[in-house]
Amino acid sequence: MYLSLVCKIATLEVIMINKKITLVLLTLLALTVAGCDSISSNIGGGKDSDRIMASGVIEADQISIASELSGRVTAVLVEAGTEVTAGDLVLVLEDSMLLTQKTQVQAQLESAVAQFEGAKAAEDAAQAYMRSAELGLAAAEIQYQQVLGQVQLDDRVSDWNENTPYQIDVPAWYFQKTEQISAAKKELERAREFYQDEQENYQDTVDDIENEEFQEAEQHLAQAQASFEIADALNDRPVGYEGREEIEDFIKTIYDNTETELKAAQKAYDQILADPDYEDILEARARVSVAKEFLDLAQDYLYQQYTGEYSLDVQAAEASVSQAEAGVHLAQAQITQAKNNRISTETAVTQAEAALALVDLQLEKMKIYSPISGVILTSTIDPGEILAAGYTAFSVGDLSHLTVTVYLPEDKYGQIKLGDTAELRIDSFPEDIFKAVVLRIADEAEYTPRNVQTQEERQNTVYAIELTVKNDDGKLKPGMPADVIFNP
Repeated sequence: MYLSLVCKIATLEVIMINKKITLVLLTLLALTVAGCDSISSNIGGGKDSDRIMASGVIEADQISIASELSGRVTAVLVEAGTEVTAGDLVLVLEDSMLLTQKTQVQAQLESAVAQFEGAKAAEDAAQAYMRSAELGLAAAEIQYQQVLGQVQLDDRVSDWNENTPYQIDVPAWYFQKTEQISAAKKELERAREFYQDEQENYQDTVDDIENEEFQEAEQHLAQAQASFEIADALNDRPVGYEGREEIEDFIKTIYDNTETELKAAQKAYDQILADPDYEDILEARARVSVAKEFLDLAQDYLYQQYTGEYSLDVQAAEASVSQAEAGVHLAQAQITQAKNNRISTETAVTQAEAALALVDLQLEKMKIYSPISGVILTSTIDPGEILAAGYTAFSVGDLSHLTVTVYLPEDKYGQIKLGDTAELRIDSFPEDIFKAVVLRIADEAEYTPRNVQTQEERQNTVYAIELTVKNDDGKLKPGMPADVIFNP
């Protein structure tokens, strides 16, 4: 390469020689140029037809290192020229706010988990209550069927065997039970009205006469009767103590006094009733008593109609079934509510876990790592500065995959094929020969780059040839000039 350059310089000097140079010198110069071209074409041995030479510059794939999040830089661990391995930490951003946020999210997660556990326990309890309610319902239904079967049997037997007053011509089984109950209810209502009418009649009778003396006599007689009945019960009680005679004498005295008081009260009451005006009161009171008894009998008659499936035992069993069914419905509602609560709290746990995972991810992104092995080419950030998201902090070159691009004229590039091997020579390592492989051949011609060939040659068109270079020992660096010798 050095000899080629000397020859070209000599050529330029010849052009500048005075026209008066003799023909001999021109002839000698022509021979010198021819010799230089011959040497240039045969560097490294071989013939012109066997060797194609071109020059270029070593290049490396560059990857920009940027942060996904904005933040203040707390540490820069590399600088331009630093060799890094994939995964090396190169930059750290401040993470104090994220650590505080993580503490809050962890507390929320713990609370959500506790609520979820409580909701799950409540759902389990609701399920257990449902099973208990279902068992209770089954037992109530069995009890209902047992009671119903027994009373229906008894009712059918009594209907056929029941005797009715001779005044009633139809048999006992003639009317349906619902008809009998309906009639009994109506009769009870009539009895209640009858009793109410007699009470009002008695009150009207009392209001028509001066009844203060009569009322006092009634009250005195009622009290005297109560005292006598108590004394009579005391008199009938046996005495087994010492001093029995004294006790019996005292009891006898009480008995005699209450008896005397009763007789006096009865006599006073009878004397008042001897007055014709008070006979109406006595009759009215008697009618009230009869009406009350009639009402009670009507009530008893209605109760007697509640037999068979209408019996009170059946109604009680039926009420138990209804209560058990209500318990089942309540349990089902509790299960639904507990399930919804469990789902809600489970969702809260999932959300809290996602929030915690997001914070952890953001914390991890506060540390920037080199994505590849290589050399830091540029560094644009210092500690204390604010690094914006997406802003390039470093560029790193991949030294394991280097390339060199050369340009060949149209009459040469056709001899090159993809995958062809080539030798690479570097001025820094003159004794070393590096291997290169053709990676890409341009399919369109372009003008010769201005910094590669002479002004005359720049008028020609060339084709770019890109080669990949093995750099296992790491000697090659981006920016090194290189000569490529093809071996087609």
